[in-house]
Amino acid sequence: WSSETLAGAVKLVKGNGSRKMVVFEDPYCGYCKKLRESFEAMDNITVYTLMTTNLTPNSGKTARDLWCAADRTRAYDDWMVRNKAPASATANCADPLGKIADVARKMGVGPVPAVFFADGSRSPGYMPAKDLEARLAALTPQFGL
Repeated sequence: WSSETLAGAVKLVKGNGSRKMVVFEDPYCGYCKKLRESFEAMDNITVYTLMTTNLTPNSGKTARDLWCAADRTRAYDDWMVRNKAPASATANCADPLGKIADVARKMGVGPVPAVFFADGSRSPGYMPAKDLEARLAALTPQFGL
């Protein structure tokens, strides 16, 4: 993963952040919201969330509002886990959504959530915390995270 791509992510760090993954999610994806709940139950993780905007006509506006929030990680978790809508973004806020869409296309990301692990493997779809924990425990990091 390039530093430029990861700069366009909402970054969640819990505990020491030693176990890393990249996730593509849409703000209106129900299974993405369940995945965020899994992250709530975990520790010692860093999650780089790249927002896609394909599921609803409101996805783009909501993703931009979340990206442009003063504390985007808190705003993103408030929206995904607690259904608390973000404030509207100002006109002068630049977002990375177009670049993320390009990255998602190049990587063949289809349905979301799509989880990429530090060893280069990926998992399409929702995973409960216990399954994520097992997957992370079995990894040998080598994918630039």
